[in-house]
Amino acid sequence: MTFIEFGIDDVDASHLGLAAFVGHKKFGAEGDGRELIVQRNGNAHFRGYAISRVPVNWVAKTFDFSSPKAVRTRRIVARPIRER
Repeated sequence: MTFIEFGIDDVDASHLGLAAFVGHKKFGAEGDGRELIVQRNGNAHFRGYAISRVPVNWVAKTFDFSSPKAVRTRRIVARPIRER
């Protein structure tokens, strides 16, 4: 399992739909070996965790740890969830 922690600042101004969806609570979704947890913290900040089963070498192939800025700004595209 790989956990990716992320944060979204000023969510009430920059991501209105997400802010309304999560509200002042915690949101979680799980399925197909993946989970997403998002919670509202103070000052309109969201802290989130994306959890997924990935190949053992996925992290090393996906992130350039020699550049902290590159790691922080790397965008990850989620795989679609298969319909059951």
